[in-house]
Amino acid sequence: MPGHEAAMVSLNQSCWGILLKDQILRSLTVRAPARIHCALLNESGVLDRIDGSVGFALCKPFWEMKVRLGSAVSNLDMVHSEHKRAIAFVLDRFRRKFAFNHEISIAVHHKIPPHIGLGSKTSLVMALGWALSRLVPVRWDERELATFLGRGGTSGVGVHAFSEGGFIWDAGRKFPMMKQEYGPSSEGLAPAPNKVICADLKGFKIVHFRFALQGASGLREIGFFK
Repeated sequence: MPGHEAAMVSLNQSCWGILLKDQILRSLTVRAPARIHCALLNESGVLDRIDGSVGFALCKPFWEMKVRLGSAVSNLDMVHSEHKRAIAFVLDRFRRKFAFNHEISIAVHHKIPPHIGLGSKTSLVMALGWALSRLVPVRWDERELATFLGRGGTSGVGVHAFSEGGFIWDAGRKFPMMKQEYGPSSEGLAPAPNKVICADLKGFKIVHFRFALQGASGLREIGFFK
């Protein structure tokens, strides 16, 4: 995560970033990227490893939201119902863990559509979680935050796309010591994996197309892994 403060932090000169807080830390504006997940490398458990994935962050689309302490009305009109539930989940986790009773307003200015292969939920959860962790405050790195919020249980691409961007290769986990069964990242079956590489990418254009309007999610996605 960034250790310095400037308008539009970009650790690897890519297009994602964290836009900055006011001086007394009552509000932050966070930008979090979409990602393309290319592959899971090992779902067999062979060689005592499981998972491992490759993918990359995108400049567009992205989440951008202002998170503010206070009773101002939240602006979630443009947010999909599933994403509203994810926001409620993140707020509830922080309230229960830290007795965090401040009123919070959230204004979403840009969004990533759900279930089209761009990691919208992980990106949203990481962005809001990072903002709340600074307002609490607690200084978690991206893996600690993802584990607390139940993300990155299979692939670490979305987690590391948020923290560093670029091209990502994560290491997966030891099998069965660190993870005993298969499932999507949303099931939170294991802590988020370490990265092997986060490399900057410049000048690449991506054509993203689908054969269906939306991909599998929820019970359908879990069934696919089983």
